[in-house]
Amino acid sequence: MTLTIRNASDLYCRYPSQSERQPCYVELDARDDGRLAAEHNPEIGNAVPFAVWHGHITRWAVPVLRADSANALLAAIAPLAARVVAGYSATWYGSNSVALYDEDAAEAIEEIARLCGQAGGEGEEMVVYEASSWFDGLGSRTTQAKELGISAATTDEELREIGRRARDAAKVDDVDEVDDVDEYLAELRDELLAEAAAQ
Repeated sequence: MTLTIRNASDLYCRYPSQSERQPCYVELDARDDGRLAAEHNPEIGNAVPFAVWHGHITRWAVPVLRADSANALLAAIAPLAARVVAGYSATWYGSNSVALYDEDAAEAIEEIARLCGQAGGEGEEMVVYEASSWFDGLGSRTTQAKELGISAATTDEELREIGRRARDAAKVDDVDEVDDVDEYLAELRDELLAEAAAQ
C-alpha cells in the first residue's frame, strides 16, 4: 500500500460571486491505496459528492491554514491515514457501494478528527481582511482616496497597480489576503467621479 499525499497550497479561497470564503478540510480517499489532501471545497453550496456521502472519502474541517501548516498537519496525519486505508473495504448496500472500516481504522479516524480539531492558531492560519476594513486605518473614504493616489481621473489600469501595491504592503504586515481590493478602489474612484459630476 502506498498512501499518496497531495502537497497543499494556502487553503484560502473566496469566489468573486460569493460573500463567504470556501470551507476548508483535510480529505482522505480510502480507495486505491489512499489519497490524502488539505484543500478548500471547490463546490459552492452544500453539495456532498457520492463518495463522501457513502464514506469512501472522509473529510475533517480545518481552519484556513497557510500552506506550511497544512502540510505539517498532513505529515502528522499520514500514519493514521495509512491505518484507515488498511482497514477500509466496500460493500454493496441497496443500490450503492458503501464504505466499511474495521475497529483500528475507526480509531484512527477519531484521532485524525482530534488533530484537525486542534489545527490552527497564531502563525498557522491565514490572515484575511476585507478591503473596507483594511483601508479604514487610513481614515475617511476621501482620505483613503487621497492617501492611495486615487482621483476622478484614475484609470482602471492605474487602479490595478494601486491594488497590487496595497496587497504587497499588506503582506509586509503579515496579512495574507485582502479581499475585493480592486472593487473597493473602483468604488472610491467612482465616488470622486460622482462628486465631480455634481459640481
